[in-house]
Amino acid sequence: MAIETTYFGLNNSDLAFWSMIGTWLASIATVAAVILSLYISINTNKLKLKILNNITHFGDISSINFDDVYFGIEVINVCDRTITVESIYLLLPNKSSLVFPYYDSPYSTRLPKKIEHSEKTQFYISYLKNEKGIKDYLLILKDGDLDFKKWRFAVRISTGQVFTSKINPRIISKLEELKEAP
Repeated sequence: MAIETTYFGLNNSDLAFWSMIGTWLASIATVAAVILSLYISINTNKLKLKILNNITHFGDISSINFDDVYFGIEVINVCDRTITVESIYLLLPNKSSLVFPYYDSPYSTRLPKKIEHSEKTQFYISYLKNEKGIKDYLLILKDGDLDFKKWRFAVRISTGQVFTSKINPRIISKLEELKEAP
């Protein structure tokens, strides 16, 4: 006759069952740790930019020209690596692009521009200086391309990667004014 030993009131078959459960839980935790470490290692090397845009006025209180507004684009580096911004443009639904001479503004940063982690750079496009050019371009476009909600600001970096951002509704309203103008 075999004598069955007990530990804390458990017999051999109970101990084998709980040992199996422990082994399975350890295996699942190991797989989860590997997946998490892969996710972290892949995402830490991704280049990330935050692109903000809005309408801006410049000048001191006595000399602000409220007829001239600037389409302001702010690019913020939110990754740990240095990024070089090569160009900024409007990306249209048909994948064509509209490039503005942002360098004519004294408030804009010259390109190419290296930005470190958490650094930002700003670009401004004068509405009045570019009004005729934008109007002429809008006349050339087909109706399907005149849905400004589908337009995007695009930022191309030195690696060739392109980051896009929706256009601010205030900028869309200015473009709508140009579209409706005779």
